[in-house]
Amino acid sequence: NTIDEYVGAEELSFVGGNAVNVAVRLAELGRDVAYFGAVGPDARGRAVREALVARGVSVAHLLEIPGTTSTSQVTVAPNGERHLSGEDFGTCADYRPTAAELDAMAARGVVHIGWTPFAAEIRAELRKRGALVSQDCAVAEGFDNLDVAFCSPGEEEQAAREAAVAALAGGARLAVVARGAQGSIAFDGTRWWTQK
Repeated sequence: NTIDEYVGAEELSFVGGNAVNVAVRLAELGRDVAYFGAVGPDARGRAVREALVARGVSVAHLLEIPGTTSTSQVTVAPNGERHLSGEDFGTCADYRPTAAELDAMAARGVVHIGWTPFAAEIRAELRKRGALVSQDCAVAEGFDNLDVAFCSPGEEEQAAREAAVAALAGGARLAVVARGAQGSIAFDGTRWWTQK
């Protein structure tokens, strides 16, 4: 989770982060979703919690720990282009799920991982517990113990195909590669799919 702070041609602030976005979209589709992570005891942390609750995501496993809630600075150019210009991972850098939390995650059946310095360890523990695991590979390293790797190397088709092949070579069972305005491709080692 993070607070996206837009500066420059736009001055806005949003609750975001890959795992938060996935949780919210699944809840909007009617799924029973829980969010696991950490925020600080600050206004940004309260904003994350309130946004998740308002969108129907359980926050029973959202911890408040000492530190500051993660922020991401996005610079907006006059032409509207956005560039990530800084990040402070704050409490997210310190969040490491306990064995009980890993059990609770795995009991849900499907787990999506966003940014964490403990991604490889979490994937391995969830695999032991029988969960299906997906991950945003743009923000977390490694493909081992991963059922679905979500990649985003850019719009160029060759780079997308190479990213998919690399994800499977690294251990993922399926790679889904976003290509921006060009849509997405997916690869399972045998078949390719394209979605525009």
